[in-house]
Amino acid sequence: IWGGESKLKIHGFLTQAYARSSKGVYLGIPEEGTTDYRNVALQFRYEYSAKDAFVIQFSDERRRVCLLAGFDPDVKVLSVN
Repeated sequence: IWGGESKLKIHGFLTQAYARSSKGVYLGIPEEGTTDYRNVALQFRYEYSAKDAFVIQFSDERRRVCLLAGFDPDVKVLSVN
């Protein structure tokens, strides 16, 4: 976390995984192994007041094989009231 007493806060995370199968390719995981699994995000939050804030998050997700790959949009807009 960076920002201290500032109205701007910056948060982020990174996860990385390794997978290896023992008998042939299983769900896209090869016998020789792969590190092709990653989640990363960077979030910016600006607090106007105790009740109002603007938040934007940039994220990337990488999986060797994903059954939903063609259905997830490149950009998502979420609104919280």
